[in-house]
Amino acid sequence: MLLPNQCSFASHQRIHQHKSPYTCPECGAICRSVHFQTHVTKNCLHYSRRVGFRCVHCNVVYSDVAALKSHIQGSHCEVFYKCPICPMAFKSAPSTHSHAYTQHPGIKIGEPK
Repeated sequence: MLLPNQCSFASHQRIHQHKSPYTCPECGAICRSVHFQTHVTKNCLHYSRRVGFRCVHCNVVYSDVAALKSHIQGSHCEVFYKCPICPMAFKSAPSTHSHAYTQHPGIKIGEPK
């Protein structure tokens, strides 16, 4: 588990060591009683929380990094086809071939410039 700072770590350790005062990791409530675990499990549902990975483009949450990466590549990345002769790029292979045929007549695609 990664915690943002030393203070958070110390607070987290107090939960496991059953030392007061307890700080709820979800809502920040401070409790000195033995009923703290009930608060954490029933009120704030800290232990039922799942780790997720949120897409920065559309806010969809995925359970693992591989699924998020696949989503980003499939939904948010465009594939461009670069002309082998000039810096132009196109969204489809046929457009690239058409460009090469009309803008670079007489040059075969496999030839150097």
